[in-house]
Amino acid sequence: MRNNLIVYSTVLLLNLVFTAEQARANEAFKTLATAKAIKCSFEKGTKGTWKGKSVNVEKNNKKSDIEFDSINIMSGEAYRTDKHKSTSVIAMLTTSNLTFIEQTDAGNVAFTTVSSVYADGSKEFIAVNSEHVLVSATSFARQYHGTCKIMK
Repeated sequence: MRNNLIVYSTVLLLNLVFTAEQARANEAFKTLATAKAIKCSFEKGTKGTWKGKSVNVEKNNKKSDIEFDSINIMSGEAYRTDKHKSTSVIAMLTTSNLTFIEQTDAGNVAFTTVSSVYADGSKEFIAVNSEHVLVSATSFARQYHGTCKIMK
């Protein structure tokens, strides 16, 4: 009888823990899904450069801020804004993140994915920014890791 009580208590406790964790995840996702403006900061990253069939991967840390405004999940549109201009981008909400897809003036593609998971100890979301670049006969990709905060 005592063993059954221990098992029952353990199952109940685990259920409460998982329910609380799910509630936090739902709150984070709702916050992200209803955002109208987001500011992301990236610092740590890597760059992979291809020459023929070989690739060289190296650290490529840089401080970079990216802002998205007028986010409209229903139409799939948003704007990437900076000091000089505003560029139309695709905004795509999935079951776990919000991704922005941009085609640059040079024709290259950049992706920014904002996860519905908060960085430890904050209300900022973890995020990844990837740039895929083809210049002449050389191709390279950069990927940066950082956080995003909801501006409105």
